[in-house]
Amino acid sequence: MKLLLLLCGVLLLGNLHAQGLWPAAHIRQIQSRVLKEQRTYTVYVPQSAHDSLVGRQRYPVLYVLDGESQFQNTATVLEQLSWQRVLPEAIIVAIHNTDRIRDLTPTHIKSGLYMDQRGAATSGGGEAFTRFLQQELMPRIDSTYATAPYRMLIGTSLGGLFVVNTLLHHPDLFQAYVAIDPSLWWDDAKLVREAGNLLAQPKFAGKTLYLPVATAFKEAGDTVAAAARNTVERRAFLAIPDFITELRKHPASGLRWAAKYYRTEGHNSVPLPGTYDALRHAFSTHQQLSIDNVALLEPAVTKLRAPVLQDSLLAVCRAVSRQLGYTVRPPEALVNRLGYTYLARKEFAAARAFFQLNQQNYPDSFNVYDAMGDYYSAVGDKQNATREFSKALTIYQYSETRQKLQTLQAKGGGKNVRNPDSR
Repeated sequence: MKLLLLLCGVLLLGNLHAQGLWPAAHIRQIQSRVLKEQRTYTVYVPQSAHDSLVGRQRYPVLYVLDGESQFQNTATVLEQLSWQRVLPEAIIVAIHNTDRIRDLTPTHIKSGLYMDQRGAATSGGGEAFTRFLQQELMPRIDSTYATAPYRMLIGTSLGGLFVVNTLLHHPDLFQAYVAIDPSLWWDDAKLVREAGNLLAQPKFAGKTLYLPVATAFKEAGDTVAAAARNTVERRAFLAIPDFITELRKHPASGLRWAAKYYRTEGHNSVPLPGTYDALRHAFSTHQQLSIDNVALLEPAVTKLRAPVLQDSLLAVCRAVSRQLGYTVRPPEALVNRLGYTYLARKEFAAARAFFQLNQQNYPDSFNVYDAMGDYYSAVGDKQNATREFSKALTIYQYSETRQKLQTLQAKGGGKNVRNPDSR
């Protein structure tokens, strides 16, 4: 379907301007029996999930803590980079706070280095919040939306502390963990002191961790001075570096991890660049599908013959599938564009091969049958063109396709006037 070529380039920007900043985001609520309260979350679903012209697909889910303040960071990066195919399209579930200190802290403290007695009064509810995610929110999301078996947890500050605690104590809940400048100083760096024994267990295979660390406005000399004293302040200051040291000590854990120090970012400014880099890290193989990879994916540039190009595309998707742990199909819009590119160049065998690939991968899509109808029309096979357009219209009634079918029928579309395989 030729319209899909236009949708790939302008749908995102058109929707953002016409309907507001996040037309695909909605605020939802769930009554939690675990937490004994109503919880609010924002859900972002890609536009393609509601597009009647294309096939259905399943999406990774990014769970974002501090949702009321961190949703836009994640949505901005995801929208931009998924449109460019640097990242896959994904669902975002941004969880709003009620009692942030209660939910995001793994242990109860009476007071701490950055927490007075009043602030710490409700602390230590992290395990209950984990049960809420596992037993209530995640099943709700999986039963409501087209989710893929890939989940990421993103948290900043105390949210980052919760992310690290979840990774160490509940590694199977998510495939990817993003702890942005985590508050590992909590409870005299208790989690850091536990990390060595936990990381020594080979239970992190297939898991990913990204750790952005803000260092702006922190005195460089404090590290040396603090290291000379075995104090709460020293352990708090060195909590993140000590945790990174533990990560380095345990390569056999199977965890794929990376840490980055942001020398010009402070604690409150690091979430945006940290989220960008974290998503790039988790989905690093997906960049091979980027629109910038013209040497592989642009017929006007690539030196590959069409069959080799298709094989290379499939090889990239297999690599992406291995990294994410589930089958990732070649993007329908990309394959559609390749098919039409070869069709315009009258390389009919190549065009048909790409259109057939889409039919194999997206049998419920209107577009793939409409595109194959255009192929058969181009080679003069009216009978098969009629069949494909008719099939497309059983999935979605699209006026342009209806007109193409009526034109064929008026010209005797029931007769096969040319054999496409003869070309």
